[in-house]
Amino acid sequence: MFAIKCVVIVLMIFFSIFSTIENGMSFHTFLPLFFIPMSIYMFIEMKKIKTELVSRK
Repeated sequence: MFAIKCVVIVLMIFFSIFSTIENGMSFHTFLPLFFIPMSIYMFIEMKKIKTELVSRK
């Protein structure tokens, strides 16, 4: 799930760059900036869950 989310974010970055070049600044330019912190938080929480599962075995 995390890998899919990262691919979507990369695609959003490419589309926002293309949109900015074609149409100028818009909401789509800054859209990836909202999703990057969420994915970083998801990655950190996923690592915490894995370490907790290992410690319980």
